[in-house]
Amino acid sequence: MRRKATRAAAFAIAWLVAISPSVSSGPFDDGVAAYHRGDYGAALRAWTRAAEQGDVNAQTNLGFMHEHGDGVARDLAVALKWYRLAAERGGAIAQHNLGVLYGLGHGVPQDRAEAARWYGRAAEQGYPRAQHNLAVLYEHGEGVPKDPVRAHMWFELAALHFGARTVDGLDAAADRDRLAASMTAAQVAQAKALAQEWLAVTEGREP
Repeated sequence: MRRKATRAAAFAIAWLVAISPSVSSGPFDDGVAAYHRGDYGAALRAWTRAAEQGDVNAQTNLGFMHEHGDGVARDLAVALKWYRLAAERGGAIAQHNLGVLYGLGHGVPQDRAEAARWYGRAAEQGYPRAQHNLAVLYEHGEGVPKDPVRAHMWFELAALHFGARTVDGLDAAADRDRLAASMTAAQVAQAKALAQEWLAVTEGREP
């Protein structure tokens, strides 16, 4: 039972688009400034204006605010609407957050295969939280075929971002090393080679 709780924690993190105070103007930046001063109502209004203009980051943050009830009544249906709009337009954080909701069955029927699909899209863009959660699914064969090599690969890639740090309860390096202890040397070598291949392809992409 304790192990099950630990695994569930991997799906418990939805995320806001990283925001820093900005001197530039516009609805999204107005929302950033409002959010930083704790005026969630003003942030919600500003990001709604930006989201309606197609701003993927604003759509993602609206999804987060409706998911968590920041400045608005908690409404998972509205959160899903905004996350899906942003995710379909390539927003990696929105894709990850959709994966979280499908993985947990929050606002939608639980569907680990759908969670894996969205984690996969975000992971391929290099989003480390999605890489970690996708690794968990591969490790346990939930929504995808059980594949320790693929799991190790994604843990390895997430660990390159996280380093030795535990981020929001996720410790990709520790999870990678724990998994490696149950794998053969050949499997670990294959996983590391796959991670290096992924990095080479990613670094060679046109910006």
